[in-house]
Amino acid sequence: METEKMRVGIITYHFPYNCGAALQCLALQTKLEELGHEVCVINYRPWYHQNRYTPLKNPIYFAKKRFQEPAGDFARRCCHAVDGFGRTVHSWRKYPEVSLKEKKFRPFVKRYLHETKVYRSLKQLQRNPPKCDMYISGSDQLWNCAITNGTFDSAYFLNFGDAKVGKMSYSVGADFRNLEKPEEALRGLIQDLDVISLREERWLSVVEKAAAGKIPTHIDVDPTLLLDEGKYAAFMPDMPREKEPYILTYTMTGETQKQIYNGARLLSEKLGMKVIDVSGDPNKMNKKVEDNRLCGPDEFLWYIKNAEYVVTNSFHGTVFSVIFKKKFVTIPHAQTGNRVTELLDKLGLSDRYFKITTDAVAAATNDIDYDAVSENLQILRKNSIDFLQTSVQKYGRNGGQN
Repeated sequence: METEKMRVGIITYHFPYNCGAALQCLALQTKLEELGHEVCVINYRPWYHQNRYTPLKNPIYFAKKRFQEPAGDFARRCCHAVDGFGRTVHSWRKYPEVSLKEKKFRPFVKRYLHETKVYRSLKQLQRNPPKCDMYISGSDQLWNCAITNGTFDSAYFLNFGDAKVGKMSYSVGADFRNLEKPEEALRGLIQDLDVISLREERWLSVVEKAAAGKIPTHIDVDPTLLLDEGKYAAFMPDMPREKEPYILTYTMTGETQKQIYNGARLLSEKLGMKVIDVSGDPNKMNKKVEDNRLCGPDEFLWYIKNAEYVVTNSFHGTVFSVIFKKKFVTIPHAQTGNRVTELLDKLGLSDRYFKITTDAVAAATNDIDYDAVSENLQILRKNSIDFLQTSVQKYGRNGGQN
C-alpha cells in the first residue's frame, strides 16, 4: 500500500504529572511522524481532569462533586459537600510540591508534543474540532470510568468531528470491572469507531461482544514499545552521571508500594548499592528512601537508562526497564498488575514478576536473555506498527474507505 500523508489527531492523557502518560503520547506521535504523517495532540483537558492536576484545586468543584455522590437526605449530602470543600482547601498546603511537578512536566509537554488549543469540554470539542484526516484515541486508561469522573467520557470514543474523518483507538487501556453489563454500556459508545485496538487481551471479549462483528478489533503494544532505545536518546537531558551505581525504584501508590521499597532496601543491603526513587511523591518517599527525586519524563528516561537495577510495580517502569535492557523485577500492582504480567508473558519474561518481596530480591541480579526478549519484542512491535499504518491509510479521510 502506497503511503499517503494524513493529518492525525491523538486524544489521550498527555497532561498528568505522570511520566508514562507523557511518554506514551510522545511515542505514538513520534511513530506516526516516522510513518510519514502530520500529527497533533488534541489538547482535551476537561474540568474533572484539570481539577485533579492543578496546583490549587477548586474547592467549589469538589464540594459539588461530593454533594452529588452519596445517597441519603439533604443534610447528609450537605455534610459531604462541606467535607469535600474542606479537604480541597487543606490540599493547598501541597502547593509547592504540585507546583514543582508542573514546572517539571509542562516544559516537556510544550517542547515535544504538538498540542492544539485547549478544549475544556466535549461540547467545545464538538463545536470546533481540529481538522484531521484521522482521529486516534489512545493509549493509556481512557476507557476506565474510575479515571473519567465515574462514567465513560465519549470524547475518548471520538464522539466529535466530521463523519468522513477516520476514527480508531490504538492500544487503548480499559477497565470494566465495576460494570455489571459492560457490553451494553460500550455498544453505543463505540459505534463511531472504524477499528478498535486494545492494549490488554483481558477485555477483548467484552469489546468484541459490544462490537457484534461490525468493528474489527486488535491487540497492540503500548505506544512506548513502538520506539527502540536509540529513539529515546533524543528526549533525554544532558546530566552528569551518578558517582556510584544505583538501584532505581519507581512506584504507583497502593498496597505493593511498600513491598517495592522493602525489596529495594534488601537489595541495597545485599549489593552495597544506594537506592534512588523517582516516583514523584516526596511526602511518601522521604519515609522510605533517603535519595528521592522529582523528575520530569526526560529525567525519568535518563535515570532508568543509567540504573544498575530497577525495582517497580509500574507498567511503564517495567516497559522502560525492558527497552533499556535493565536487570529488573516487578511486583505487580494489586489493581492494575494484569497489564504488566500480560506483557511480560508475551516477552518471555514471566520470571521477572513476583508476589513475594524476598523472591523478587533473590532474582533481581539474575541475568536476562535480552536477545530472546528483543526477538519477541520485534515481532510484537512490527505487528503493531503494521496495524497502525494500515488502519490510518485504510480508514483516514483520504483513504477512500469512508
